Amino acid sequence: MKLFDIFKKKNNLNDDTSIKPDIIIESINSPDQNHTAQLITNSKKVFIVVDGKKGKEYDGISPESIVFSPDSSRLAFRAKKLDEQLYKQYKAKALGLLGLEKAVKKLVVVDEKELDGYDGSISEALIFSPNSKHLAYQAFILGREFVVVDGIKGKDYRMASTPVFGPDSEHLAYVASRNGSTFFAVFDGKESQECEEMPWRNIEFDGPTTLIASVTLNNKAYKLRLELTGIGLHENIIS
Repeated sequence: MKLFDIFKKKNNLNDDTSIKPDIIIESINSPDQNHTAQLITNSKKVFIVVDGKKGKEYDGISPESIVFSPDSSRLAFRAKKLDEQLYKQYKAKALGLLGLEKAVKKLVVVDEKELDGYDGSISEALIFSPNSKHLAYQAFILGREFVVVDGIKGKDYRMASTPVFGPDSEHLAYVASRNGSTFFAVFDGKESQECEEMPWRNIEFDGPTTLIASVTLNNKAYKLRLELTGIGLHENIIS
């Protein structure tokens, strides 16, 4: 992740202990233009100020991850927090930067509530549903990727893409792979047939319970239509 990190300057990794003024790193406006979130550093910590109200301090915050919900009422971002006690234990074992990384907890912060960021994420994106009630994001543990929705971890895969919400905010889809060479859509937890290619940016909702995906099957390009039914996932090649 591209985080603005302060924690590398700590614990004798940087001897500069002078007090420095707050510096604004990034400013983000809400969709309705009525709110502003500012990412700020005081040289020791980083934090976000929303409409003049300072939030909790962290050791790293990803500028690319800061996002308002569509209705402008909620804010989410990815952060890092150093476990000082754990780092001292690693430091005593002379693990240096490796110990520092192990002692850092990855978080997703939404409405000032901290959710598990697991070992990190391939994508910075945090995705709010159109009605602003749900938050989804991609994450991984020990190389196994998955999607988290409202703090609930989904199924492990070798690869899982950034998720997409449907227009009614009640359905979710993403592209996944078990082996890294064939791919399929996961639509409300139901898996489509496997394809040679299924670019995650080319899946889109065509209605509340219908998904269109660009795929490659038997070395030919097709459009695959996926529809949720009462008995499962119905698939149909449309072009």
